[in-house]
Amino acid sequence: MECWVLGDAALDCITIGSAERAEERQGGAAANVAAGLARHGRAVRLVSAVGADAAGAAVQAALARLGIGVEARADLPTRRLEIGVSADGSRVRLLTPETADMAAVAAFQGGGPAPAMIYTSGTVLLHTAAYEAAARLFEQAPPAALRAFDSNIRVGSASDAPQRIARFRRMAAQADVLKLGRREWTEFLGAADPQRLLAAFGLKLLVLTDAGQGATLYAPGGAAQLGAAPAACLDPTGAGDAFLARLLASVLEAGGRPALEAAGGAALERWGRPAAAWAARITERVGATTAYLE
Repeated sequence: MECWVLGDAALDCITIGSAERAEERQGGAAANVAAGLARHGRAVRLVSAVGADAAGAAVQAALARLGIGVEARADLPTRRLEIGVSADGSRVRLLTPETADMAAVAAFQGGGPAPAMIYTSGTVLLHTAAYEAAARLFEQAPPAALRAFDSNIRVGSASDAPQRIARFRRMAAQADVLKLGRREWTEFLGAADPQRLLAAFGLKLLVLTDAGQGATLYAPGGAAQLGAAPAACLDPTGAGDAFLARLLASVLEAGGRPALEAAGGAALERWGRPAAAWAARITERVGATTAYLE
């Protein structure tokens, strides 16, 4: 059974430290997760798109090496991100506000065999039509399908902050798996008690990541704290996506939703250790998916 992966596909323009030139790599949270799932043996349907431009051709070529297809549209450009990596963290700037990937999500209506999982990246919260399509798919998902939501955006001082929070809560209420960074956890949920969040949203698994410090997994049957695996970090771009992709692959291998419902701390740690190892491995190369191609 396929994993449907909805969201952003991008070309990342990454500058490490004081380097004079940026290195271009395939990126976008959804495309990164799709790449990880494919690398770990899952069949993937990437619901996204690139533009009919040079950036899009580069993204298509990178994903094709992992057996993933992504359509090219002539009406909108490829998402491009400018990423600066320095000793005090990464800075990301979106270079193309209206992009082909969100148009593809907005147009998607499902169809075909029922999926094993539906994953959605938080980027859809910023685009009304894409958000409505993703929310509808979550709400109409087959009972056996695992639903995973990665809220990889921040609220900050955005003028549409109330709308972002409302949309986040709708998606979280339908998800089985919710991934949040520590800052997002605070902004969207006020750093609420994780066990209470599980009950409030009906979650089967809550994943709280903490940059280079590791992650904590919470399920109704237990929890597991995972330190970051050792790594010679060069570029942290996509480490969280790599962690989630390996974790979701392990959950699906174990049986999906029923496995999560029965999971205690030991199972969470067993699934989380290889996820942490892959997150570390990704940081040792430039780009969010470079290590998958080696």
